[in-house]
Amino acid sequence: MAAIAKTIEEQEMQADAKAAAIEASAQKEAKAGKGGDAQRKQLSGLPTPSRGSRSPGSYGYQGCNGNSGQERAARGQSSALEDVMRRRGVDEAWTTLEEMQTQGITTDKYTVSRMLMKTVGDGRSAKPNAQRIYRGISLVEKFIESQPKDVDEVLFNALLDTCCRLRDLTRLEATVKRMKDLNVQPSPVTLGILVKTYGQAGDLPKVLQVWSDMEHQRGQANAVTYGCMIDACVKCGNLAKAVEIFMGMRETGKHKNTILYT
Repeated sequence: MAAIAKTIEEQEMQADAKAAAIEASAQKEAKAGKGGDAQRKQLSGLPTPSRGSRSPGSYGYQGCNGNSGQERAARGQSSALEDVMRRRGVDEAWTTLEEMQTQGITTDKYTVSRMLMKTVGDGRSAKPNAQRIYRGISLVEKFIESQPKDVDEVLFNALLDTCCRLRDLTRLEATVKRMKDLNVQPSPVTLGILVKTYGQAGDLPKVLQVWSDMEHQRGQANAVTYGCMIDACVKCGNLAKAVEIFMGMRETGKHKNTILYT
C-alpha cells in the first residue's frame, strides 16, 4: 500500500515538473518579445507552482474560463490552503476547504489529494480515525461534484486508496462509477488499488474480473501493480493464479523487482 501511495505522489510531482517547465519557457519567450502564446496554451488546465509560496509542494490551478483574474485568485486560494495545512495541520485545512466550498471558492485537485493522503497517512502509525478520514472523503467528493472538469485519475486514485484502507467496498465502487461517469481514464495504479481492495476482502471473482476488464492498464502495469495482483490471489487462496501471474511477469522481465520478494 505504501508503494501505491508513493506512486500517486510521483504522478503529482511529474505533473508539477511539466507545468513548471512550460511556465518557465513561457516566461523566457515573453522576455524575448515572442509572447509565449503556445506555452501559455499548454498551461491551461495544468497545475502550476504557486507564486509567493514557500512550500515546494504548493500548487495553483488555472481554470478553463480563461479569466486571468479568476485564475490568479484560484492559485492564491490554493497556496493559502497549503499554508494552512503546513502551519496549522490538515484538520484545519479541511475546515478551510469546507468554508471555501460554502462560499463557492475553487481550489486545485493536487492540494485536495495531498490533504486526503496526509489525513490517511497520519493514521498509519496508530488506529485510523475513521470519522476524521470520512470527513475528508466527503469534502473530496464535494470537490468532485463542484469542480468536475478539474479532476483526474491522481485524485481518484487517492480517493480509491483511502477506501481500500478503510475496507469500504461500497464507497470504492461508487467512486469507480463516478470516475467512469466523468470519463476519467484509470491508470495502472488504479488497477493495483482495485485488485488489492478486492483481494483483502477475499472476493476472488471481483479480483479476476477487474484484472480481465482493465487489459490496457494491465499492459502498462509495473511490478507494484503485478505484486498487488499476486498478493490478492494468495489472499483469496488461488495460488495457481498467483503463479500464473508471476510466470507472465517473467516472460516480460517485470519480475526483477525486490517489491515482489518482500
